[in-house]
Amino acid sequence: MSINVEELNDLQQQLKAGHSVQAGHWDALIAEVWRLKTVISGKTIEADAAREQARELETLLEALVDENEKLQAEIDELKSVHGLPICQLEGRWTNCAVRMRKASAKD
Repeated sequence: MSINVEELNDLQQQLKAGHSVQAGHWDALIAEVWRLKTVISGKTIEADAAREQARELETLLEALVDENEKLQAEIDELKSVHGLPICQLEGRWTNCAVRMRKASAKD
């Protein structure tokens, strides 16, 4: 048993005019109130879950940004140890830079 907006407006006008409400309309009103409470509860749960997920993603993003900054600092350190070495035997400068860093740490 559902009640539409026009019926709700009619009921409101009847109540304002001092008329009584028919028994069938009370059932519809109670059913509508419970339907709306259920919808609101569902939306509240969805919103809470979305907020929690957003907080978790924000925390993850902050951790990833921190990790990225650490990695960037390490790359900058490797570059400063030996610049951008060119190794004939290896295609990646980082391998050379790591070896150069280890060698400079031993000294």
